[in-house]
Amino acid sequence: MSRYHVYLEENSDGTCLAHVPDLAGCVVAGGDRASALVAVPDAIRAYIDWCGRHGDPVPEDGVIGVAVAEVVQTAGPSRRGGVNALFSADRAPLGDAELRTYLRRMGYARSDLLALVRALPPAALDAPPADGHDTVRQILAHIASTEAWYLSRLGQRMAADGDDGDISRRLIDSRSQAVGAILRLSPRQRDLVYIPTEHPSADPEEGWTLRKLLRRFLEHELMHLHALRESPVVTGGTVASSLDVPPTGHATGA
Repeated sequence: MSRYHVYLEENSDGTCLAHVPDLAGCVVAGGDRASALVAVPDAIRAYIDWCGRHGDPVPEDGVIGVAVAEVVQTAGPSRRGGVNALFSADRAPLGDAELRTYLRRMGYARSDLLALVRALPPAALDAPPADGHDTVRQILAHIASTEAWYLSRLGQRMAADGDDGDISRRLIDSRSQAVGAILRLSPRQRDLVYIPTEHPSADPEEGWTLRKLLRRFLEHELMHLHALRESPVVTGGTVASSLDVPPTGHATGA
């Protein structure tokens, strides 16, 4: 059996995020703890398949076991500017090999996102969704700007936001800057716990480490990839079948 530790982030509204730090970016959002946990094994299998399709096999024997390692209560739903849990696993020292794994899988996610953009007809980027939510271009701009916000948690800065008119270029530039900033951190800086002073969250004492930042980079991007993959703007054409995105992210609860 392949056994994974799950870290739960329970919000004041009852919703729950179930994180699997050993598979950076693997997360399930549930209406409550039970529904999130039930969905975790399928999310793990989808994540492993996604890595394999990118030529990055994750060893497993077909049987998935999960165990809750930690539960953290937060003040509200996860969002930019909201509180993001700092788990005990996020405090562990980060070696070169693990850092390379994080960056490699961030590359897969960004590659998938760019493939989605390039497969869509240009007009689809600004097509207003029937549900009144953001357009694809707005979601992509949000992903790029949130990347800069995450880096600011560690006191790192990126250049001014690029032009949303060329959203592919902006996504490429923001990721290049992010990776450059991460690689410039010294081994000591990688393992520090940072308390952001610029644009703090609702919890002014919220801690961040490089591990937490990398985990959130991947979780945030993969959850948006999954949502975009299922959006009518994408499924209305021929894009969805060609995307290489793990179908993970959400579970419904009572």
